[in-house]
Amino acid sequence: METDQKENLKIDETKEKNKEKNKITDVTVNKIFYNVLLAIIFMIYFFVLNIGYGAIMVQRLEKDIQLFAGVFLIIGLIFLEKSYKKDDGQKAITAIEFLVMSIHSLSIMHVVTRYKFDFQIYLTASSYVFAIYYVLKSIIIYTKGRKECLDELRDVKDIVKKDEPIKKEATKKEKQKVLEKVDVQNENKKVEKLKKKKTENASNKKIVAQKTSTRKASTQKKSMQKKSTQKTETDKAIDEKNVTKKTTTKDTTNKKATTEKPKNTTTAQKSTVKKATSKNTTSKKATSKKATPKNITSKKQD
Repeated sequence: METDQKENLKIDETKEKNKEKNKITDVTVNKIFYNVLLAIIFMIYFFVLNIGYGAIMVQRLEKDIQLFAGVFLIIGLIFLEKSYKKDDGQKAITAIEFLVMSIHSLSIMHVVTRYKFDFQIYLTASSYVFAIYYVLKSIIIYTKGRKECLDELRDVKDIVKKDEPIKKEATKKEKQKVLEKVDVQNENKKVEKLKKKKTENASNKKIVAQKTSTRKASTQKKSMQKKSTQKTETDKAIDEKNVTKKTTTKDTTNKKATTEKPKNTTTAQKSTVKKATSKNTTSKKATSKKATPKNITSKKQD
């Protein structure tokens, strides 16, 4: 009896587990219901337009389509604002869907008149497209919700967490060692950066020195060339001046020689005349001196 009760309990537990696995959260169910409701609304919209195409005039139908497009656009903008405020991705997707629906409804008459499609066939095809889209969307939501439920029921994560080795907290000494290693690494990095900067600066200085030396050499060569040209010009000018001076000095010496000869002759004549006059004066003085005592004596005798 006890064994039968235990077996029955195990069977009940397995059934409950299977039920829990097959269950889906309320959030996923609400999402699926929401998408199915939107698909039904759009199908009814296209159905109403198909009925109105035969019963109402085309101009009136165009106005009704424009009115529905405006309504869809306003609903889409409202959902966009709500999704922006609450940061909800689902509302943003529904807003985009309503905006697409408004654009599609505005382009119905243009497409039908331009490409000559049948109005009713075009609307039925568009309704099927929207219905398929929402069916696929609901399937994706269902699979996602089922996967999340299975992940929650599994005990693999808990087992893995239990089996993981417990990491001991680092003691003060270990922390200090780690900090010292980090400081050493940072210092090594700083030293390497400084070395790189020094090497770069040295290379830059060498390049600058080479450039300056080449510039100086080029400027020296240019200055030497200029000086050599100037020297040659000055030498030529000096030679020309020397030649002119020699010619002028020869002319002047010849002229002086010619002019000095008569002058010398006149000076010689003048010197001889002076000598003769000086001799005459000296002779007169001597005679006068000699005559004076004799005269005195003669006068006394008388």
